[in-house]
Amino acid sequence: MGHIKDVLIDAEQALDRHTLQPSEDEREIAFQAAVRARLSVSDSYDDLRKGREVALQHRELRDVLMSLHGVKPSGTKAFNARLKHILDQDLVDDRREDGRGRRTYNLVDVLEISLCLQLQRSYVPPTAAVRFVRENREFLDELWMQGRKGMPPRLNLEVDAFAAIGDVSRANGKGSRGNETNTISIDRLAHLRPGAIPPSVLSIDTGDLQRRVENEIIQAAANEAVRAGILYRRSEPSRTTFGMERWLEPDNF
Repeated sequence: MGHIKDVLIDAEQALDRHTLQPSEDEREIAFQAAVRARLSVSDSYDDLRKGREVALQHRELRDVLMSLHGVKPSGTKAFNARLKHILDQDLVDDRREDGRGRRTYNLVDVLEISLCLQLQRSYVPPTAAVRFVRENREFLDELWMQGRKGMPPRLNLEVDAFAAIGDVSRANGKGSRGNETNTISIDRLAHLRPGAIPPSVLSIDTGDLQRRVENEIIQAAANEAVRAGILYRRSEPSRTTFGMERWLEPDNF
């Protein structure tokens, strides 16, 4: 019953984005798409790194992340720039054969990008956020799996922009500009001398982040299915090629 209730909530929230009085057909389309999407999200945990059960295209990824972080449509251009900056740093593996075809993003991609954006919201520089995620993936994957089992720990990070000051390995010798990986640490930063005041701790509720990411992906699937259905009934085939079969057929999410 809990699963059905969650799916109904996802479907209703997707319908709210289209019309105040959805038809029975629209309700059925949204419900079926939400069912398949929820199953796809669940199956993605069988292999986080290789899973392709969830395959968002760039527009869908952007819409999911904007909704997740409360960005208004008027902020699309600025948000696109932030997202592009993250993706340009090779946070997400390009899984296309020979680099051809549309690039897609799976569940763990969305989780990692969302975590980077959360760090940026706390004024952690984008480069530091991306490097932190890339260099701690084994730890983060275990964290996501614990969250899936209902045991999500909080992610407590020490953030110290002074961490690299005096680091002789830096070529310019001018200290941290905020883009060194050790600006952020899961464990106690080792550079502090005994008795030094510790840096501030950033605490992230990864369980809540994970749940919200999953729900946004599911609602996006239902939303896209309803949108495609509405456009189809309006006899605009040029605008229904994308999404219609993808969201309405059982095996294509």
